[in-house]
Formats: sequence, C-alpha cells, structure tokens
Amino acid sequence: MAAAVGWAVVVAGGWVVLATSASASEAAQVAPRTAPVSAESPPLLLPDGAHLLPYAEDRWDAASLEVVRSEPPSVDVVATRADEGGIARVRAIVSDPDDVRAAQIDWGDGTPAQHVTVAELAAGVDHGYGDDGSFPVTVTVTDAEGRVGAHAVLLEIVGLAPAVTLDVSGTVAFPGGEYVVSAPGVAVTVTAEAIDPGSDDLSFAWSNGRSTTFHAAEGAADPSLSPLGTFPVEAEDTADHTFAAPGVETVRVAVTDDDGRITDASTAVVVTGSAPTARPTTWWIREYAGLDPSVRVPAVSAAYLDIVQAVSTVFSELEPVTTPAEVVDVLAARDGDARAQARAGLLHAWLVFAAGAVSPAATVTLSSGGETSFLGLMADAETVVSSAGSTDAELAAVLDDLRRVSG
Repeated sequence: MAAAVGWAVVVAGGWVVLATSASASEAAQVAPRTAPVSAESPPLLLPDGAHLLPYAEDRWDAASLEVVRSEPPSVDVVATRADEGGIARVRAIVSDPDDVRAAQIDWGDGTPAQHVTVAELAAGVDHGYGDDGSFPVTVTVTDAEGRVGAHAVLLEIVGLAPAVTLDVSGTVAFPGGEYVVSAPGVAVTVTAEAIDPGSDDLSFAWSNGRSTTFHAAEGAADPSLSPLGTFPVEAEDTADHTFAAPGVETVRVAVTDDDGRITDASTAVVVTGSAPTARPTTWWIREYAGLDPSVRVPAVSAAYLDIVQAVSTVFSELEPVTTPAEVVDVLAARDGDARAQARAGLLHAWLVFAAGAVSPAATVTLSSGGETSFLGLMADAETVVSSAGSTDAELAAVLDDLRRVSG
C-alpha cells in the first residue's frame, strides 16, 4: 500500500504527508519521510489532486484532510500588428515552461492551428496575413498533468490600398510637362498595372466607361479572411481612349480592392488638330480677333489655347494668353522690340503645333545649318524668351529659327 501512496515531507509547524494517488485512509498508513524545511527552502509544488494531512504526536489528523488543486499554466501573449500582406509576430511567456508538453497558436484567420515549442513562443512566431481586420489570436499550452492554459488577444492587420502605375506609349516631355500626343479619332492605349499587398480582388474602372475585375483566387471571389490566398496580387488592364476634338484631356483609372480601398492614376493627353500646313501669324490674329467669320472657330480656338498653356512654361506662367485679346496682343508685337517679337514667334509656333501642322519629333533645319527636333527647338526658345539676360541678338536668332517652323 505504501508504494502506491507516494511520499511525505516535513514543513514548519508539524508533519505533512503528500499522497499523489491514495485516499485519505491509505495516506494515514504511510510512514512520513522527513526533510527539514527552512525559509530558504524552495516552495512546495503540489500536483493536482494531492492529499495533505497534518501529522503530530505520532498520529494523523485525517479529519483535516485537504485536497490540493494546483493551477494550470498561465500564458502571457503579445501580438505585433502588421500590414496586410505583411508578417505579424506573436510572442508568449509561459509560467512554467519546463512543465509544458504541448503548445499551439490559432491565428484566427481560418488556417489550421500551428504547433510550436515554448522556446519558439518566447522568441516570437511569424505569420503572414492576406487580408486586413482584427484577428483573435489564441495561444494554448498543455502541461505534463494535462492542465491547459490559454490567452487570446486581438491582432490588428492594417489594410492598404493597391499601388497603380500606368504604361503609356508615346509620352512626350514638353517644357510644361509630360503628355501623350494624339489626334481626333486616334486611340490612346493605356495599360494600368496594379499590385495589392494582400490577397484582394482588384477592379479597374476607366474614364471611358470600361470596367474589369480580377480575382485573387482564379475563378472565384476572394473570401473575407483570405486564409489560403496568394499575395501580393498583381493584375493589369488595358483600355483605349478616343477623343473627338482637339484639347487637353485626361485618361483616368480607379483601381479598387475588395475592401473598398481605391487608388487613382491618370495621364494627360494633348489632342492636336489636323491642319495640313502651318498658317501664318496674320491668320491666327484674325482667328482670335474675330475679324474673319469664315475662319473663326471659337471652340477649337479655345482648345488650342488650352494646349499651348499645357505644353509651355512661358504661356501663361510669364505671359497671359487666356483670352483672345491677350493672344492678339502677343502675336501683334511691334517691330523693334526683340523680346516681344521672339515671344510672338514662340506663341505662333506653339499654335502651329496645337493645330496639328507639326509633330514634336519633326526635324527643323536651323539658321546655323544644324538640325534639331521641333521639341528641342521649342525648349531652347522657351529658355531664351523667359531669361531676362537674353540679348537682342539671341532673341533675334531664336525668332529666325522659330519662323522656319511656322513660316
């Protein structure tokens, strides 16, 4: 019987027997095994269900039997937030790590529980999340006696909007900015490339009315928690835009993930006219002065001014040409004023381009005998015209070159 009962120790104030697998009556038959106890002695750890009986004067006091129920292991969990598509980390400290026989993490996103060691919990365990939200992460440990300890925390995964870039063929760098150059009825092809850091479906909505949705999981909508999603998600869509009249236009796309986060992207388009040849300065003066109703087209005239103001850094940043009267004032420059003459030649050349009579890549033979592109000439001319230090000779040379374009 004694072998089945267990062992006994001495504590201050009397004898105590600890019986791990015996009833009170069986425990009373065990001869105590003594051990001195002092203030420096380690605490007595009692297994769940142990029996404690006081012993004094050669007898057991069975009437004061106490059954000891020890506590399960405690777990203290700390979770580090992350962005969707990123890596979150969970750390946990266990009260009695040497007694733990099993540990696991339920990440709260629908994936199977992950079995880990106490050492891994202490160092930190990483997990990727394909979607944003507040996820209940639970760490559970089981000790040698089968007692279970658990701690749950909410792990915040932050949602991010998709990143969008546009691929546009034929973009031209003008002094006033980058523009795609097109003509009425000619399609502008734009490709949007989107990357979402999480496992999200992506929807493309274009300014021409086209819309397309790409699923993260092929052929099916993305589930709310994305437990098995592949991330990041990459998708692209191509759309053609056609414009009916000259002017400055914008091609836009809005890419929305399945959490409702939107990223917009756009590219500017210059739609030039379709004039077969360059018209002289006098024609443009009549156009904007309204002296010749047979050539005056107000809507197109206004569109040409929009184009000039888009591609130039002189008009209207330094010289206003927002009204027909201002255009006429610049074009009708007085003789003898080299800067005003050069400015008139610059505006005339930009109007020739806006009307479609010359392309940005057209080759121009300079008065020096050399060659340059139309766009190169215009960039140099804008620098000379806008510089306060330009001499009359430099301004006259620029005007001569500009006249080789506009006539």
